[in-house]
Amino acid sequence: MRQIIMCLTVLILLLTWSSTAKAQQQKGDREIFASFSINVPEKGDGTATGVLKYGQYQTDNINAGLLTITSFSKNFSSLSMGIYGGYSLLMGTKYVPYANALIIYTTTNTDVPGGTSVSTNTGLVGGEAGVKYYFAEYAAVDFSAQYQTQLFGDKGSGSLMRYLIGISVLLPRKDRK
Repeated sequence: MRQIIMCLTVLILLLTWSSTAKAQQQKGDREIFASFSINVPEKGDGTATGVLKYGQYQTDNINAGLLTITSFSKNFSSLSMGIYGGYSLLMGTKYVPYANALIIYTTTNTDVPGGTSVSTNTGLVGGEAGVKYYFAEYAAVDFSAQYQTQLFGDKGSGSLMRYLIGISVLLPRKDRK
C-alpha cells in the first residue's frame, strides 16, 4: 500500500510539474525506455525485473526497435531479447497513447534441489498498450501493459501479463528544430 501511495504522489507531482511540455516525436527521432520493478510476494522469494527498449521512429507515428527484459530472484534468472513495432496516436497534447507488437526470445535458468540448474528457451509473441505523459519537452512517464503468450519452446511457460511504469526519453534527430 505504501508503494502505491508513493507512486501516486510522484505521478501527481509529474502531472502538475509542467503545463507547457508537449513534445511529439517526429520521423528519425530515437527513444529510450527504462523500467525497474521488484515483486515481493507474501510467501516465497521476490523477483527483480528490468526492462529496456530502444527504438527509432520510421514515420511520425510508427516506430520499431529492440527490447531486453532481465528478471532474477534467489533461484531463478531470465534474459529476454526481442523486437517491437508500434503506432503512436499523436494528439498535440502531453499525452501520447500507443500500441506495440512484440516478438521475444527468452532463456530461463532455474536452480533445482541438488545443486543443478535447468535451462529453458521460449519464444513469445504479444502486444503492449500504453500512454506516455510528457512532463518535459523530451521526457515522459510511460504507463503500459504487456501481454505475452508462448509461441514455441518448453511447455509450461504459458502467458504473462506485465504492467510497467517507466521513463521514456526522446533523442531528437540532429536537424530537428
